[in-house]
Amino acid sequence: MKTVHKTWILIPIGILCWALLGFYLSISVVFIGTTSLLASICALIFVKLSLIKNFNTIISAIEVFKQGNRSARISDQRLAELTPISSAINDLLDKTENEESRLNESRLRYKSLVEMMADGLVTVNKEGSIQSMNSAAGKLLGFADGELVGVNISAIITDPKSVFAEDYLNGFIDDTTGAAPNQEIEVISTSGEVIPILFAVSKMEIQKQLLYIGVLSDISKIKSMEMELRSLNDELSRTNERLEKTVITDSLTLLFNRRHFDSVLIKELQRATRQRTSISLLIVDIDFFKQFNDVYGHTAGDDCLKKVSRCIKQVFKRSGDLPARYGGEEFAIILPGCDGLELQERAETLRQEIVELGVPHSESNTEKILTVSIGAITYKPNTNDVAGPKPKDLFSEADKALYRAKAKGRNQVVFAGQYQPLAIPTMTTQMYGQFISR
Repeated sequence: MKTVHKTWILIPIGILCWALLGFYLSISVVFIGTTSLLASICALIFVKLSLIKNFNTIISAIEVFKQGNRSARISDQRLAELTPISSAINDLLDKTENEESRLNESRLRYKSLVEMMADGLVTVNKEGSIQSMNSAAGKLLGFADGELVGVNISAIITDPKSVFAEDYLNGFIDDTTGAAPNQEIEVISTSGEVIPILFAVSKMEIQKQLLYIGVLSDISKIKSMEMELRSLNDELSRTNERLEKTVITDSLTLLFNRRHFDSVLIKELQRATRQRTSISLLIVDIDFFKQFNDVYGHTAGDDCLKKVSRCIKQVFKRSGDLPARYGGEEFAIILPGCDGLELQERAETLRQEIVELGVPHSESNTEKILTVSIGAITYKPNTNDVAGPKPKDLFSEADKALYRAKAKGRNQVVFAGQYQPLAIPTMTTQMYGQFISR
């Protein structure tokens, strides 16, 4: 029994020892874990502080770069643990510097080209506010560089529609082709001068902002040259008219000359034949004009011709009437659409007007004043007339009437009646049979 009792006593003692050993071991594990945790935390804090310091160095270098020092780089040797990151950032900074350098060069080239332009260049937003302008635009309008920036285009463009900037500027752009043809507008300079320009507009989106780019070409010199050229052309036209009039005008009487008369007579006869309208012809001759010159002299003779010419102009001044000096003391007058009683009245009016001049003519066998004899003929085509009479034939008939007036005592009008072209005989059936039988 004692042996068993001792054994049972050893069991609790063993358990207690095991418990104490376990407790000791558990405390050691906790201690070791706690120590490791504290060591890890300290290590992390150290690493964090080191990384923060290193990243601050990187950030400082980037900030220096952003402030304009393009040579700033990450070069601290203590950043060995961040070498891949710092190298990548340095490469990025190098690329940024290179791209920025190329961009600056492009900007300088663009600015140089814009400033070298002879034409003005302005950029305008859709509200019409001027965003930029080159020196040529400022010089054209009389403003200093940049003085117009922020000013609305309606302040310099005379067209009141320019107040509605977007619609106005879009009006210069062809929606179908996108082309920007030059259009002429007027702008106002700082001195108030209105300047004509050619205006071309295009549009583009820059940094999500719609901008209109306008090119202004000064055409005031061209306009001045155009006006001068127009004036010269007008003067040339007047000179040509004077020359043409000189070529077709008799220098003494200022009536048309014979050359022009002959040319017009051909055309008027053709027109009368084509339109089946009448045309009349008068030939006027001063009675005993040779004797007038012999007695009063050639100067008086010239004055006499001028007075007769003025009378002819006064009587025959309707549209289409063509009075001419045909030669010496002889005049001829074409009267389209005039015939019958009207022709007689107008011819008689001329004869009476010259009598009423009362020009002395002592050597006249008719009156002791200046008189004229007139021959008249009318041609009115019928349905059978195709070609009409030849001008010389019509003139010859009028001339015969004139000679009859002279033969009858002068100072009178003789009418040859209505001119009839020579009829071409037609061959009858009987005549044709006789012709064949021969």
